[in-house]
Amino acid sequence: MKKSTTVILAAGLLLLAQAAYAGPGKKGSFGFSLSGEMRLINGGDLNGMVRDWNKLMADPDMADYSPKIDWQEIKTVPMFGAEIFYHVSSRFAVSFGVEYMKKKNSGLASLGWSDEYEYEDVDGYYLITEDYTSDYSPDVTVSAVPLTLNAYYYLPVGKWGQAFAKAGIGYYLAKMESVYTIKQNFSYEDEYYYLGSLVSTYIAEDDSNSVISNSAKGNALGFHVGLGFELNMSSALALVVEAGFRQADLKNWDGEATLNYTYSEQYGYLPDELYTYTDSGSESYSGRLIFMEDALYDGDSLVLVENPDWDYLDSRPAVIKLGGPSLKIGVKIRL
Repeated sequence: MKKSTTVILAAGLLLLAQAAYAGPGKKGSFGFSLSGEMRLINGGDLNGMVRDWNKLMADPDMADYSPKIDWQEIKTVPMFGAEIFYHVSSRFAVSFGVEYMKKKNSGLASLGWSDEYEYEDVDGYYLITEDYTSDYSPDVTVSAVPLTLNAYYYLPVGKWGQAFAKAGIGYYLAKMESVYTIKQNFSYEDEYYYLGSLVSTYIAEDDSNSVISNSAKGNALGFHVGLGFELNMSSALALVVEAGFRQADLKNWDGEATLNYTYSEQYGYLPDELYTYTDSGSESYSGRLIFMEDALYDGDSLVLVENPDWDYLDSRPAVIKLGGPSLKIGVKIRL
């Protein structure tokens, strides 16, 4: 008896749910979707910085410095989002969406050289050995929360589902965090030989480490378009596939920067005690994110600068481009 009562109750609830369901595209119905998206992006000045460094390391004039680089451009960015739909009519709907994207880009560029040479005086000669290394380690993370308003036009395709076209705008709340680590070492050794015997040895070594940390925020309005299809899995559930394109260029970035550095040197004649000197410091400031077009000569091309002098720095405001073609897959729940 209890089993039959349960079956009748379940059937009744199912009929009520079917009666309450407005159907795809019916005026006054609501919907909710969750989706994942993979997007190809231009990257703007972020990828421009990577290209500049790769170009520098490939320059034939740099061959004597044994250049090495492992730093790639950002090509794709994953995004996750949610949307709430309202069907204005059987063919038209509007929606509000919230999305999230984040991408990290790290690399390593290094230079170095070694040299050994000698020169003579009247009774002896000097043997000189020099070594230099410089490592540049960039670590950049870009994240954004786009808030979107969208308009949809639906075209039913039999009982299988409905095709759609959409257009909309997005307000991008973005953040860029970067850490640039620069390590340099120079060592020098001078041995003096007199009548074939080692008389004295002079050594010197310099070590410097700098860490530049930037945290900047930027906002911008973008637009997007798309074409897709809703495949009905049931009366209340659909699988959504969409191909689209976005335009989102973020040009105004402001934030905080910190520079931390350490420096040490030692020099003198062996076996005597060496003279040692160390120094360290930290500096913090507010500034604008800029793109330094002559950055191949100073190592940083996308940095925060306080009150930048554009002509002096040969620079301009940084532009990070987060738009591009995309493919989205998600599920839509019809309420």
